[in-house]
Amino acid sequence: MHRINLCVAFFFLCIHYSNADIIYVGISKVGEGNGSLENPFLSISQALQATRSLEKRKKRIHIKDPITLYLKETIRLDERDSFLEISGVKGSQINGGKRVQDWRKTNDGLWLAKCPTGSIPRELFLNGTALQRARFPDSGWLRIEKSLPDRRSGFWFRKNELPSRLKNSTNLELLFLHDWSISRMPVREIDFENSILYSKFPIGCSAPHYAIDHFEKNPRYALVGSVDLIDQAGEWAFNKGKLFYKPYPGEKIAESNFVIPHLEQLLLMQPSETDKSITNLKISGITFSVCRFDLPIKGYASGQATIHEHRDGSGKSGRKMMPTAVRVEGTFDSSFQNCKFTNLGGSGLWVGRNCRNITITDSQFKNIAGNGINIGETDQHLPAKNVEILNSQVQRCGNQFYGSVGIWLGMAENCKIERCEISQLPYTGISLGWKWDDTPTVARNHKISNNHIHHVMQILSDGGGIYTLGRQPGSILSGNQIHHIPLNAGRAQSNGIFMDQGSSAFTVRNNTIHHIAKSPIRFHKAKENLIKENALGVGSGEEAFTFNSTPKELIALENNKVTPNKDLTE
Repeated sequence: MHRINLCVAFFFLCIHYSNADIIYVGISKVGEGNGSLENPFLSISQALQATRSLEKRKKRIHIKDPITLYLKETIRLDERDSFLEISGVKGSQINGGKRVQDWRKTNDGLWLAKCPTGSIPRELFLNGTALQRARFPDSGWLRIEKSLPDRRSGFWFRKNELPSRLKNSTNLELLFLHDWSISRMPVREIDFENSILYSKFPIGCSAPHYAIDHFEKNPRYALVGSVDLIDQAGEWAFNKGKLFYKPYPGEKIAESNFVIPHLEQLLLMQPSETDKSITNLKISGITFSVCRFDLPIKGYASGQATIHEHRDGSGKSGRKMMPTAVRVEGTFDSSFQNCKFTNLGGSGLWVGRNCRNITITDSQFKNIAGNGINIGETDQHLPAKNVEILNSQVQRCGNQFYGSVGIWLGMAENCKIERCEISQLPYTGISLGWKWDDTPTVARNHKISNNHIHHVMQILSDGGGIYTLGRQPGSILSGNQIHHIPLNAGRAQSNGIFMDQGSSAFTVRNNTIHHIAKSPIRFHKAKENLIKENALGVGSGEEAFTFNSTPKELIALENNKVTPNKDLTE
């Protein structure tokens, strides 16, 4: 009898799906729901399985309630999900974290809870806002006195500058700034008697110019992560499987929502085989929030744009790019519209290998530890083509890994970045290319136009509002407004547009660049480029153009207007 009822139920369920246009996810009234509007599924994975049983070419999953869906595992889409739309109402969130519960008060005024994840956390969120990981100093930077002789293993610090309570600290992390990159290393020892800090692993990438004192004589650093550094309300730390938190006065812990990253990736769009593809997939109105990035076991030593050494114990040489919350490969004619990417421990969205005709519109990328958006790869195999980023905001990215960029466009073809606002970044706004000479590559025909880029380069140096590398024929930078880039703290300049090694075959026209502490446009080992009809504001004693190892005759300058900064406004 039960078997007959089960078969009948399955028969009617199939009829329901075959006649439905939409599978719903939301707050279920009965059990785990059935995907109907009245009784939606509780999870994306249930809805995804249901859509794969549909015969219809076009299908849709809709999150009907403003809820947070905590993922147990990464959502994986493949060719079976072509012609699928995933949408949500305002407030619908896909979250890769776990809630932290059962806090209890300690004798020293801190609150303590068991960490619900197996990995060492780098972020803790309270009601959707990132809390400050314990840090010294609480803001700003310290400066080293002098590097140790090997220029890698540590440095002398100023006498009595570090608090003595750190003598027996655990989980202490060194955050060290290079000109355009950073290192994050576990501290091996602090010798207070001789004022020496030793890192557990070498500081900086292995290339000679990442030595501790190569760029600055007294580079900046800070210490983070130890419970002994908690001295302000809102700070937290991890130690031996437990989280420690100093609450704000009057804060009601039991009524607060604490979330810690659990998953490394929220969504992966990847065909099951290399000769297959995903087509016509649309994602709209979804917030992607909270995922983790674990430091390599021998520390994070980066070049630029989150490219960092493996240091994973395998002995593998070279570098790799930081992973992203959402990764897209082998996908054609698809889009992200009105989505948000926020509170992410790695980078945001990566449209990578063998992608064609992808649009990202009206979306926000905010409060991200690494890059906001990656387009293309570091190599030329199956490059991404025809990717567009339109009418979107990229802000406060690189908030842990300061060498990150707002938008990274590597080896790709025919891409557009238009009408975007890019701001509040520690390093470069838009980075184009990944070749340090003018050898021809697939990079070509990009249009970077009518973007508003401001208040970038706020921590590091040797970058710009727009940064270019390599030969990119047919590429145009036009109509962009770039302003408020501060004086470089390191050795090299920061600029409005910085055309670095091999940059060639660009047209740079009709841009407005002002309130740049150094030259609005700089060339370094660049080749032939056309620079025309730009409005360039300059400060007292500064030149509109700086030529570093670049013959001036290679750069065609036509009808550029140079004025004092005060004559150009936002």
